[in-house]
Amino acid sequence: MDHELDKTLIHLDNKASDMFCDFMTRVAKTEELTIVGNQLLIKFHQELEFFRRPPLQKTSKVVQYVIEANQTCRLKAYLESGSRHAYLDMQNIRKLNLCQRGLQDHLIKVKALLDELGCLSEDGIAITQTVNHSTDKCFNDCCMNQASSCKEVELELASHRGKCSDEEIETLHPPGERILFLAILMRVMYNMLKLDYEMQEKIVLSLNLNSSSEELESYCLVWDLRPFVNDNIMQQCWRFVPQSTVQ
Repeated sequence: MDHELDKTLIHLDNKASDMFCDFMTRVAKTEELTIVGNQLLIKFHQELEFFRRPPLQKTSKVVQYVIEANQTCRLKAYLESGSRHAYLDMQNIRKLNLCQRGLQDHLIKVKALLDELGCLSEDGIAITQTVNHSTDKCFNDCCMNQASSCKEVELELASHRGKCSDEEIETLHPPGERILFLAILMRVMYNMLKLDYEMQEKIVLSLNLNSSSEELESYCLVWDLRPFVNDNIMQQCWRFVPQSTVQ
């Protein structure tokens, strides 16, 4: 009976490990998309600042000298238009629209990955329930509070950090316990990435030509900072992914 149970646990442990690798593959894709999204947001900021550039300051002695030394129809028309150039403004607006569409497309791609991560996380819970129905309550207790869950996982990882090689970390827990731990990791990371996505969505939906410079600077900062994502947990989780899979 124990032999059959061991075989079942090993099978489920392998299944959970494969699932975790699939999960982390999608996590990596969200990381890549977040970097691209940040670049688009920065570009939007730059283009909007250029579009809102102030006219030439005629009070400057240097600018006055340039104007007086170049009394051409072209320069006169430029000054009368408020230091605007129709062709450049059209290009500018086009780039702003491209950035906005790119960011909206970014949200669609991240949401699709997030849905897949949610499904994998639910599958992880299902495996723990297969191992032992009593893990259901344990899992719910561990994931009831996001901040608490992150702290518990971080402490668990910290207790083994520097003590084990990447190969040895695979055997830190008995199969049943490791399955539960991987399921908790997936749920915690899913929650972090979901909050990160919701932040990005709020930023993208708020973008318009009236967005202030201060707002845009703050948006770029928090997008890059990713305050809802615990980098320590994210980095350490890769130790549970076989090197052959990472490569």
